[in-house]
Amino acid sequence: MRLFQFCADRGHVLASSVYGHILLFRGVSPWDKKQGVDYLSYAAEQGDAKAAYQMSELISEETFGLQGDEGRIFGYLLMAAKADHLLAQQKLLALVESGSVHRLADMNSTDKAFIKQLQSRHC
Repeated sequence: MRLFQFCADRGHVLASSVYGHILLFRGVSPWDKKQGVDYLSYAAEQGDAKAAYQMSELISEETFGLQGDEGRIFGYLLMAAKADHLLAQQKLLALVESGSVHRLADMNSTDKAFIKQLQSRHC
């Protein structure tokens, strides 16, 4: 566990993701869990798919003081879905198909094409 913390504190993305998940789900105190969220947030911002998916879940549940920002949820799901995270792909499609995402018009053409490709694969 110390090795994960050592590496995560020095910016290693995978270590930040793993250590963040450990603290979030196995941490004893609320402080441990909040620290886990911080490590996950860093890993997600660096492109880790599992951390991005977990951040989308935490934001949508509004846990640990995170506000339910639809744009951030969508962004994290899109990032994870592009990295072939299957649950993220399913949730992203559900958001798009339910019409609850209003950001589609603001998306770039690459993201729109990716979502259309997902829709054609999951039909």
